[in-house]
Amino acid sequence: MTTGCPAGMVRHAAWCIDAYEYPGHNLPPTVNVTHAEAAKRCADRGARLCTPREWEGMFTLNSE
Repeated sequence: MTTGCPAGMVRHAAWCIDAYEYPGHNLPPTVNVTHAEAAKRCADRGARLCTPREWEGMFTLNSE
């Protein structure tokens, strides 16, 4: 089934998110970075951080 998302991403509500936390590919997530560094790492690969509304929405949808 296609989700309409780019490779390596999954559909969640109205948007696509990475299937795994950065750096992806089922590797341990990167931790202890500033918001600015995380935003730059996303931008370097053509992505962005979730907005606060998207982030909070994921938890709201998952708790229903």
